[in-house]
Amino acid sequence: MINDPLLFSTEELSAYLSRKERQLKQQIDEFTSDYILHVDLAELKKSLFENYEDFIPELMETIEVTQSEVQIQTDSPQSAFWPDHKPALQNGTRMTFHVPFEGNASFFQYTPSTRNLRLPKGVVQDSELVVNVDELPHRSDEFRKEFNKNIADVKIELDRLRAELITHYKSIPRKIDIWVNSRWSKCKDDEKLTLTVGFPLKKRKDAPKTYTAPLIRKKLPTVQLKEGSPELVLEEEHYEHILTIVTSMAHVMERSPRAFEQIQEEDLRVHFLVQLNGQYEGQATGETFNFGGKTDIIVRINDKNIFIAECKFWSGEKRFTETIEQLLKYTSWRDTKTAIILFNRNKNFSEVLKQIPAIVQSHPNFKEELEHDETTFRFKLHQNDDKEKLIHLTVVAFDVPSVNK
Repeated sequence: MINDPLLFSTEELSAYLSRKERQLKQQIDEFTSDYILHVDLAELKKSLFENYEDFIPELMETIEVTQSEVQIQTDSPQSAFWPDHKPALQNGTRMTFHVPFEGNASFFQYTPSTRNLRLPKGVVQDSELVVNVDELPHRSDEFRKEFNKNIADVKIELDRLRAELITHYKSIPRKIDIWVNSRWSKCKDDEKLTLTVGFPLKKRKDAPKTYTAPLIRKKLPTVQLKEGSPELVLEEEHYEHILTIVTSMAHVMERSPRAFEQIQEEDLRVHFLVQLNGQYEGQATGETFNFGGKTDIIVRINDKNIFIAECKFWSGEKRFTETIEQLLKYTSWRDTKTAIILFNRNKNFSEVLKQIPAIVQSHPNFKEELEHDETTFRFKLHQNDDKEKLIHLTVVAFDVPSVNK
């Protein structure tokens, strides 16, 4: 006989999952604006699901047994209600079965939506399910029979929990996606509203420099806090403005091929730097040392790099990949806005445009492709030494035909 407490009898699994789902939504709703607006949303969603996901215990086959003596009551349990009754006890044997398992031990307490009337018994101790079988000496053949019957019932309930959990988990990624996007939109709208007021944001003196969401098992993505949301908006405006200048200058080259027929890569910088310095008062430089080497174009504002670019003629996949590597090498941890100004000469321009997204996506640092038009491609890549620190890469491609073409 087994006198251990019942398993799978404390709480309905559905109640536990409903509570856990509410806690997940609350966690997302409590993300600060500084965190949610600057973190990699894809990484965040992935981490949230990994932290949410649990695993039903899987019983191992390496079962061990210990033996001890035990007093077993041999008369009817109802006789305990008789006046002056003393229970009849007899020496018996206890076989304790230690069944190791992998997974979340808390699931042994939850009841699946479908269950047997006869629930199995046992005690959870660390990563073992312990089952005590007590028998009188003349019933020693019952030990294994009792244990096998009980453990079979345990496996049935675990399988039911597992099936219910799998069904539940199928809906969670979609809910995470909706909740995170909703939180992001709310914070973004609040940020825009704050900017329309026309006053700078007051920064708390005790505000932390990095933001990390509450942890469960795995670390959620962290994000470095800039000086404030308005500065981030300003930085984005500069980036877009610079790309507009670059595009306008390149269109001049496209429309005047004879004037640029013999131009070399090292001369390209000069033409772009003249235009950029006209807008940014001499703060654009060429062949500037930055972090791991010399980069073609850097625009700085308040001693901060807001634009780093390389100017290249298209000469195939290998050279283009090397240019991406150059940019990643040149960018420091604080540099986030980069570009490759790509000129095509005497090549099938349509074929070149087809190759650009595939080459960037095949790079090991590739994270995400953003919206783009016919000749301008936008991507997110991560830093070489920090997968959570993202770099914006814009590839602006132009066709500069040869006059002899």
